[in-house]
Amino acid sequence: MDMVGRARRWIPILVGLIALAVYLFTLAPGLTWAHNGSDGGDLIASSFVGGAPHPPGYPLYALLGRAISMLPIGSIPFRYNLFSALAAAGAAALVAWAVEESGPLPALAAGLSLAFAPLVWSQAVIAEVYALTALLAALIVGLSLRRKPRPLMLGAALSLGLTHHLTLIAFAPLALQACVIWAKEQSTRTVVARAAIGFSVGLLPLAYLPFTSSAPLGWGDASTLKGFWWLVSAELYRGYAFALPRPWIGQRIASAARLLADSFTWMGVIVGLWGFVALHERDNRRAINSLVVVLALAIFAVGYNTSDSQVYLIPALVVFAVWIGMGWSSLRSIPISARAANVARGGLAVLMFALPAFMLARNWSAQDLRADRAARDFVEGVMNGAPPRAIVATSDEHHTFALWVGVFVERRRTDLAVVDQDLLGYDWYNARLQRGFGLVVEDAQEVDELARLNPGRPVCRPTGTSSPWLACGDK
Repeated sequence: MDMVGRARRWIPILVGLIALAVYLFTLAPGLTWAHNGSDGGDLIASSFVGGAPHPPGYPLYALLGRAISMLPIGSIPFRYNLFSALAAAGAAALVAWAVEESGPLPALAAGLSLAFAPLVWSQAVIAEVYALTALLAALIVGLSLRRKPRPLMLGAALSLGLTHHLTLIAFAPLALQACVIWAKEQSTRTVVARAAIGFSVGLLPLAYLPFTSSAPLGWGDASTLKGFWWLVSAELYRGYAFALPRPWIGQRIASAARLLADSFTWMGVIVGLWGFVALHERDNRRAINSLVVVLALAIFAVGYNTSDSQVYLIPALVVFAVWIGMGWSSLRSIPISARAANVARGGLAVLMFALPAFMLARNWSAQDLRADRAARDFVEGVMNGAPPRAIVATSDEHHTFALWVGVFVERRRTDLAVVDQDLLGYDWYNARLQRGFGLVVEDAQEVDELARLNPGRPVCRPTGTSSPWLACGDK
């Protein structure tokens, strides 16, 4: 193997290590609400106690997070933040691997462009599911675009993606096209059988969900078929899909376009579009299917009626980063005179280094969470100020999930009962209140009913995000 070939092999590892180092230097030290990370408390607490986080249950995240929580490094919330950093760094490494055959410098530029994109970086330093989503998306893309047939791995990657986040169904056309191409090189029966076996294996994390029903904390009751489907199909949130009011659609499309430019700079966008054209000239079917992935994810993100729907664009950014690598490679291969070749290639090499470096410098301060304390201060304030055996009634998921961490993970005040007023009344949630907090619930629909059923337990409500943290009364 020549020197260039050896360099190509090491580039994905180098990209992963650089990305991980940056993430570690900017990682949130504990529980955080930054970067729309309020769900982090739910993910940490539910995973840690063996429950299922909010729909669709995220079984792969819950299992891997629980394993990483056993590492003897920092606090437990810090370990879940570290999980995100590892996943995002892995995604960047896999993007470099996906375009490795284009050359070491284009692969390096592609991987680091994804790593330092603000949206990806923001999810790499908090406890959230989207770094793992990026990792699975990058694995599917890499396996689909590489020349060597790997139908077993691709089938497993696609189904693992589906068990983790349903939006990764958008990658199915790209994966299927790869299997069609491989079937022409090998026997169709072999490719189909291996892809089917891999797909079946990748569904195994779903088998974990029924066991979460007995945990003291978590969502749904997956021990029944109806409850299982309610959880994995994300029925609770289905009404948000394609529900954005029409007057806002234009604004949301413009916001998505700005996000792309903010992610890679306008130069990166141009190079990425050039890379798509180059891929189309070389393999038009794979190019079209990669475009279908990006457009499908964009349509879903634009139409999803929540304020943080941009996170659903992260897998699309993975594909675009691959296009960037191909774009740089294509620009290097433009035929020019021998006299100008060295100057042009040297200039392109400088740009390939300069663009990720510029992104790193520009985005550092906005993504650095080392000094973040808002969520931790809130938990400490409530834990220190709540009277014994208090029922802490919450109406904000930031408060609910953060307090779950304080009670179930850090175990600062196991006498407290955290009651989310918006969930009270769901059969599965009332059962969790009884199991996790020892409350008498019966058919309580309101906190006042719950207080009457549990005399001697004062009711407190968070007042906000500053002291005094709680307002308490007899009810």
